[in-house]
Amino acid sequence: MKKKEKGVYAFNKEALAEIVGKGALPSCDTAGQAQRGAAGSRGRQRALEKKKLLERKNKTPSLWWMGDTLTIEGFNQTRLLNELRENGVGVYGVVRTNPSNMQISIVKKDLVKAFAILERMCYTYKVVKSSSPKTIGLYLLNKLGLALAVAIFVALGVYAYGFVWRLELSGYEKIEPLLVKRHLAENGFGVGVRKSRFELSEIRALINDLEDVLEATVELRGTTLRVSIIETTDYALPPTPNMNGIFSRFDAEVTRVIAESGTPNVVVGQRVFSGASLIGAYRVSVTEEVIPTPSIGRVYGNVTFTDSSTFSLTENVRQRTGNRDTRTALSVWGLNIGARARHQFALSEAVTTTTYAFNNFFLPIRMAQTVYYELQDVEITHTLEQRLANFKDESIANRAMLMGSSPYTLTYHIEELGGAVYRVHTFITVELLIGET
Repeated sequence: MKKKEKGVYAFNKEALAEIVGKGALPSCDTAGQAQRGAAGSRGRQRALEKKKLLERKNKTPSLWWMGDTLTIEGFNQTRLLNELRENGVGVYGVVRTNPSNMQISIVKKDLVKAFAILERMCYTYKVVKSSSPKTIGLYLLNKLGLALAVAIFVALGVYAYGFVWRLELSGYEKIEPLLVKRHLAENGFGVGVRKSRFELSEIRALINDLEDVLEATVELRGTTLRVSIIETTDYALPPTPNMNGIFSRFDAEVTRVIAESGTPNVVVGQRVFSGASLIGAYRVSVTEEVIPTPSIGRVYGNVTFTDSSTFSLTENVRQRTGNRDTRTALSVWGLNIGARARHQFALSEAVTTTTYAFNNFFLPIRMAQTVYYELQDVEITHTLEQRLANFKDESIANRAMLMGSSPYTLTYHIEELGGAVYRVHTFITVELLIGET
């Protein structure tokens, strides 16, 4: 039998150049690059698979695993992990925070062996979490308690949503809102009644029966009953003719007299007292006959207001120290939760703000927050100019409703009584309407 020889092929340069030129065979460089690319791709794939395998090994076995989580301090962490795995210790959840600190989880059956290795290799460790039947039971109990609390809360909320907890009134001016609420409550439509008993047409008829109510609209929104009221219109009767005359309301000096009907009894510049007749309800005919006629007109005069006050330059006042104490109380369905405790301040000022945490929602939670500000007695010394300015402003403020925007003049006289005690007299002169019809 003839021995088969190894195949050896030879090409001349022209034939080889022709084959390569036609693309039948790849060049040497192209083939090498393809082989290296394939080898690199396989290497990356193996590295990725190895990384995923290590991640799976490092993960905690399951939610119900038994063991401890340790924090370990010391260098050469790779040597320690290799030592643990060579001795059959199951290591999971490896987290390296820095070159000298890491966290690992070890199953319960390997804890004694792991502690012995750590002691032998002189690593510092601490148990930060322990998983045992007791801890798992407590975890499940907490979850069960939370689930029961949520279920009870939802059940109470659904049950409470079937009641009316608030009554809102709008559009009223003459009607007392408490009267409307009491009228509805007496007819079975008060707060705390099931919504199924609220017949809106009946409630509307009850409100329309009240005095001064022209029309009312009623709606249920959430747990709130909203009532909008349109009141009746007041018609003013024509004024009765003034057959008595116009009289002065102040002691004044007459500045203007406007008489549309009747006879003026004063002239400009005349001083009159309060109650004096300004325009009489009559007229005199050419035959000097007195004929009754309505008095219609207006009379203006300069009125002077006088105030006197005795004061000292020193004054004791109470000021806030900056310390405060906040107390909050909740009310749910009329039950108070977290009643306000007493503060420790000897002198205090309280400011209370009441809000509804869930407005128009099925939970009528009312929150009352009270802020107590600590006060202290402080003696303040004023200058004479400051005290005078205060009394001037006080005199003007006391007459502001009467004076309106009319121009005025203010003068004062001060007396010194001794011992830093003074008496001041202020005089405000302003033109006012002293009588009209």
